[in-house]
Amino acid sequence: MQAENHQMPSRLIPECHACRMIGVSQKTMARWREAGTAPPHYLMSKKIIRYDQDALERWFREKAA
Repeated sequence: MQAENHQMPSRLIPECHACRMIGVSQKTMARWREAGTAPPHYLMSKKIIRYDQDALERWFREKAA
């Protein structure tokens, strides 16, 4: 059996930092998650959400284009 090769995210940042980076509120980010349009994220627990900084920046650039 071959092990899957999962690459760890470069840097996980808290939701509040992610929101500041792209200029939206945490309520907006929550609505986007519910709608399935949010940037890629990791649910660490029910209340702790982290974003891969590189993936967030790529997502933002794609949306801004």
